[in-house]
This record gives sequence, structure tokens and C-alpha cells, in this order.
Amino acid sequence: MSDDLTRAYRPDIDGLRALAIILVVGYHYFGLPGGYVGVDVFFVISGYLITGILLRDLDRAALSLLDFYAHRVRRILPALLVVIVTSLLVGWVWLLPFDFRVLCKEAGASALYVFNFLLWHESGYFDISASTKPLLHLWSLAVEEQFYLVWPTFLLLAHWCRRRTDLGIVGILLASFLVNLITVQSDQAAAFYSPLSRLWELAAGGLLVQLERHRRGAQLDAPPGATAALSGNCLPVAGLLLILSAATLYNSRSIFPGYLAAVPVLGAVLVVAGGEAGWLNRTFLASRPMVHVGKLSYSLYLWHWPVLVLATLLYANAPFRFLNGACLAISCLLAWATYYGCERPIRRIAVSSGNAWKFVAVGIGASVTVAVFAFLTSSGMLARASDAPLITRPYQRPENGCTFPGLSAVQPHLEVFAPCEVTRFPGRPVVVLVGDSHANALYGGLRPFLDAHQINLIEYAVTGCMPLTVQGVTPACAATYGYIVKRIERDKTDLVILSAHHLTWAEQAPTGYVSSVIRHMAQLRQAGAKQVLILGQLPVWADWLPQILNREYLRLGQAAPTRMFTGLVPESLQIDDPLRASSAAFGVPYYSLKEQLCNPAGCLTRVADQLPEDLIVYDNDHLTTAGARYLMQSGLGQKIVSLLGL
Repeated sequence: MSDDLTRAYRPDIDGLRALAIILVVGYHYFGLPGGYVGVDVFFVISGYLITGILLRDLDRAALSLLDFYAHRVRRILPALLVVIVTSLLVGWVWLLPFDFRVLCKEAGASALYVFNFLLWHESGYFDISASTKPLLHLWSLAVEEQFYLVWPTFLLLAHWCRRRTDLGIVGILLASFLVNLITVQSDQAAAFYSPLSRLWELAAGGLLVQLERHRRGAQLDAPPGATAALSGNCLPVAGLLLILSAATLYNSRSIFPGYLAAVPVLGAVLVVAGGEAGWLNRTFLASRPMVHVGKLSYSLYLWHWPVLVLATLLYANAPFRFLNGACLAISCLLAWATYYGCERPIRRIAVSSGNAWKFVAVGIGASVTVAVFAFLTSSGMLARASDAPLITRPYQRPENGCTFPGLSAVQPHLEVFAPCEVTRFPGRPVVVLVGDSHANALYGGLRPFLDAHQINLIEYAVTGCMPLTVQGVTPACAATYGYIVKRIERDKTDLVILSAHHLTWAEQAPTGYVSSVIRHMAQLRQAGAKQVLILGQLPVWADWLPQILNREYLRLGQAAPTRMFTGLVPESLQIDDPLRASSAAFGVPYYSLKEQLCNPAGCLTRVADQLPEDLIVYDNDHLTTAGARYLMQSGLGQKIVSLLGL
């Protein structure tokens, strides 16, 4: 995404950049399922160009790390800071507190090139959606910058030790690829964001440089023959097919990077290996339109995602097609202006031994200044006066209960349930709580209520897995629910409570989820559970409830209503009828959360005045502790006690 310093310019590589940015934009704007592999193509290009530059300077004994980093600052930082600072200014004026805090944290991490580590740390079921992170795409730039920190030193050491550089590159490539394969099986977020599991992609471009150097050395006395010409024509075609196949066949559910990343990486290597004289490279990639888009690719990559996300946050009710089309046009205009008004003029400033340190010093100073401002704002130390009447504090979700992250896990980890399987009140009834993240959120109110009645509670929350489904899902989900069902059947549990986001699962399996999950509960009772209870769908809000209250009421000087329909997803209320009917058909007890929380005046938003702690939910549909306790005290608790016969 950010490669310069090329002394032997190849227009076809700019064309390959154009292909990469088209794939990425296609993924973000038009739903191209595997368009994210464009980032992997960028990685290969970066590794190829940077390695070539460094090796040429090493051959001439002219490599200066200060000079190298000065060129990197000159090439990367100006456009990056323009995008970050502009995003912060837009956010300061228009974004609501939570969105602005997220933006500031992203901006600080991006300015220091550690954003990939932040995303790695935050990834998980309860992390906010990627669609609300304006600078999400800058994780890849952080990976590249981390590569630039270590790669020159590695090549210097290999040169000084008079070792074969190509063998060192092969060793690093294989080691990183192995880390990638191992990590993706246990922690896909780590494999995706870690530089250790991505280094092999950049090293692949570096290895190609070495192979080309050896090939040129072997051909000094012999002109290229028909075989070389044939490979120059065939390799790019094969590479392009590999890249396009990955872009169309992969999707967001693919286990990536893993071995799947080898396809676009190999494709990019083959395209570059074909050389600028190859037919595809010469006629298509080196064509004037592709080269022009390739030159704008870095700026377009920087702008396309924040423009879309910020516009979505500001104009959430705009028609989808109109919004995306307008955002793409604005992104292209900003990319053109940034390239011609910022990138090109600054790149014309020569870097010399006398001023290299100035580039580096200014770059570090500017990055740190932006990061300090961003982190102070995200921490609340710098506040906007307009935020005073709004909900500005994030809800501190308690870490309690026993939850298995089925959404991201590849293998089951049943040991997470051990702390909850302890019988705290011997001889007293045992209640088992099963379900997804809704079950985990209910735990904060259910546990103290049952403790007060000396009733044992065992929680089996499996986030991201369809409840009680032991086939047709991921192996981790199936194995985990298989274990839970066997435990319930073996222990003859007094009561099994199911709490889940029924609306989400019904949308994924529209013809069978409702009857299937209730049938599974009926089968549990037949297999040994003395009693079962299905909780209905919690009302779901289209946006986070604090955001809706801020936007629709508090920012306008109005008080937060106790009940409202504003921003409510109607389907979350409508699913109550089929759940109730199916429960009656199977003879399974059912408890309607719709009836408890909603009436003709609207659905309950808060139980007291301290916000966000006293809201019913802290996001779209996950109970706060206060919300969970309200449910128990206003009806659900009595239902549980009656089912236990107490």
C-alpha cells in the first residue's frame, strides 16, 4: 500500500496495486466476498519493492538505515496524518461520544503503528462491530511498518555474515508460515493481526527479488530464450487467476489467513515474476487507467473506509446504495486531492544525508503529537463541552460466569466451565443456564437471586453458537454442546433455562430454528432434566441503546424516556408469537420477555436514573446487571421458583 523508492520503475506493479485496491474496495463497498485478499497482494508488493531497494543499496555499500527510514516517513506519513487528523476533526464536530472515543483510540494506535495489536487485543464476541471503526483498515499499514523496522536489520546481518540471503529469507518465510498455520487453529484473530503470522507474505516478495537476482546472474552471457518468454506470458495469467479465485471463493467465514492466504500470495508473486514484458503485465496491468489507479491506491486505501464508516454513523437512515455510491465518489476525489496535493509534492523533496534526520524527527514528533491528543481524548481527559448532557461513560461489562467463545474458537475448551460446575449448596436444587451471550448477560441477575434462595446455578454460555445444536455447525460448537447435553442428562438437572438471541438464529435458519430449539428442550426433559424453561426474545435495538438515547433525545435537550419504540427492531417483538406457539405445541414452559418489558407505551429502556448502569441493555440487546436483576425481581424469578416447586 505504501511502497516507493523504486529506482527501476515498473508500471505493471502499479497496475497490480490497482487490482489490489479494486478488490479491497469491492469487499467493503459492494460485497465482493473475498476482496480482502487485496491486502495480501499489497503485502507481497511491499516485500518485493523494499527488499529490492535494500539489496541494491547493500550491493553498492550505500545502505543507510537513517536514509531508509527518512524515505519511509516521506512516503507514508503525510497522507496518513491527513486522513487521521481529518477523521478526528469530523469526529470532534459530529460524532456521538462513544463513536468519537473509539475513533480517538484507533487514531492514537494508528499514528504509532500498533493498531494491529490493539485490534488483536480487543477482538472477541463483545467487541464492537467492524462497521463502526473508521480506521480499522490501518491494521495492515501497522504490519508493514513493523516489517520495515526489522527487515533492513535482517538483510544487513545476512550481508555482514556473508551468508546466503536467500536461505535466510526462506527460513523466515517458512517459520512465519508455520506460525500462521498453528495460530489460526487456536486464535484466528492473532493469526490475522500478528506480524509474526503475516511476515511470510512480505518475505515472499523478498524471496522473489533474490530469485530474480540469481536468474539475471545466470543469464548475463545468454539472452532470454523462448522458455523465459513463455513463462513471462503464462505466470501472470496463472497468478491473476489465483488472485481472482480467492477474491470470489473466499468469504468472511473462511479460516483466514491460514493456508488459504497462500493462494493470493502465490498469485501476486507469479504476476510480479512475469516481468513487465509479459503480455498480461504489458497490455493490461501497465495500461494507463490501471497505472493511474495504482498511483492513487495508497491514498484511496487510506480514505475509502473512514469515509464510508463516518458517513454511515452520521447518516444511518440514508439509502444503502446511494450512501455507498456517494462515499465512493468522495473517496476517489479525496484520494486524487491527497495524491496531487500532498503525496507528490512531498515526495519531490529530496532526502539527503544532511536532512534525513529531520524527516525522521518530524515524523516521530508529528505521530506522537497526534497519538497523545487522541489518547487523552479517548480516556476522557480532554472532553467536548457538547458532551455534558450525554451518556459518555462506557458500561463496564462484568466478567462473570462461565463462557466459551464459540464464535472464534476452533477447538472446544471445556475447562472454562469447571468453576461453574461446583455445587455450592449441597442437597438443594440445581439450575443450568444454557445459551449464547444473552445467557451470559442474564447471569448477573440470575446468580444473586438464586443465591438468596440457596439454589445452585451452573452456567454454560456458548457465544456465537446456535443453542443446543450438536450437528451441522462448527466442530467446536458441536463438541461443546454435546458435552453440555450429556452433563444435563447424567445429572438429572432440576431446571434447564435457555436464554438466547432467537432472532439472530432464526434469521440464519429461517425455516427450522424455532421448532428445532424447542424440540431440543423437550428432548432434554425426556432424557433426564426434571423441568425446562425457554426465555423469549429480548427486545433488540437497531443501534446501541445509549447511542439512540444520545442522538434522539439527550442531544436535543430532552430527558431519556423510560419507555419508547424509537430505534426498536420490530422483528424482535414479532418472533415472540412463533416461539410461544411452538413451546405450547411441545408442552415446554415459555416466558415472554416481550410481555414483561413492553407495553403500548413502548419497551423499557431504563430501571433508574444512573446511566448507562441503569439501562436495560448496554448495547443492542445484552442485559446490564441492573437489567438482569430487574427481570428476576419483576416476574422471572417467581416463574423459576414455581417451576422448581419451592
